[in-house]
Amino acid sequence: MSAPEPISVVVVDDSRPFLDAICFVLRRRSDIRVLGTASDADAARRLVERERPDVAVVDVCMPGTDGIELTRMLRADAPAVRVVAVTVSHSEEDLSSILRAGACSYVLKPVAREELPRAIASAVEGGSWVTPHMASKLIASYLGSSSVSVRDSLDGQRMLTPRERAVLAAVAEGRTNKQIADALYIAETTVKTHLKSIFAKLEVASRSEAAAVAWRLGREQNEDLAPESDVYAPERA
Repeated sequence: MSAPEPISVVVVDDSRPFLDAICFVLRRRSDIRVLGTASDADAARRLVERERPDVAVVDVCMPGTDGIELTRMLRADAPAVRVVAVTVSHSEEDLSSILRAGACSYVLKPVAREELPRAIASAVEGGSWVTPHMASKLIASYLGSSSVSVRDSLDGQRMLTPRERAVLAAVAEGRTNKQIADALYIAETTVKTHLKSIFAKLEVASRSEAAAVAWRLGREQNEDLAPESDVYAPERA
């Protein structure tokens, strides 16, 4: 069997030392191909439009148009391109804002050498990666959030179908779209359809936020989000 195509990546950061360092790390890997770099939002949009990479690695804090706004632009310009955020920021506001803008992952720069390749691989598989220290902040933020009330969350959760509950439970476990599809005996496109519906009903914008809501609901209800007993059976024609 032939080896799978490497994941195509562009890296956007205004720090030349970081660009050089992280590109050196990524280019040493056979499973990742760096197509180019950019140091500002305008150059990044042109680069993505020209190269159409699988993943755009985007710095959160850049002068001018920051990574949060750039992420919104990239998701509008090229919805198929997954955005992985990299940053030195430990701010819960930055984390929440860029996930809502459409990023699928959030990696802190001090651990980027180790975590970024994992985040990139997870992104193309339909998953998410948040540096563990920040993931705990995300969960804590949702557990204590006044902007998303428990009642609203429960109302949204009650609107989920049994199959959507199963998908949400799998997302909370960190499973990728392919892993969810295999577990539920459905197509990956069906998983994506369920996720779109889940996001709308729970009023969230990303897998990470959906997972945080799932954990919150489990805590508030003191019960597992596991679906009815027949949900994991293959769908009938």
